[in-house]
Amino acid sequence: MFSVVFILAIAGFWELVEWIYAEIDGGDADQAFLGSQGDEWDANKDMVQDTLGGILAAIIFYWQNRGQKAMP
Repeated sequence: MFSVVFILAIAGFWELVEWIYAEIDGGDADQAFLGSQGDEWDANKDMVQDTLGGILAAIIFYWQNRGQKAMP
């Protein structure tokens, strides 16, 4: 669970960095930096993909280690 939340925290922080940079610069460089190509839902799509990737990684990790006992 921690790994999924950690991935979401990093992704959310990065979206904030992109937003702040776009607000400060305000020129054409913000679109080049963001890479959103005019998609207003780019940040939402990125967060969904990060969430699904984190959940998938956690499921794969659990599946590969399900037979091992936890360390005391």
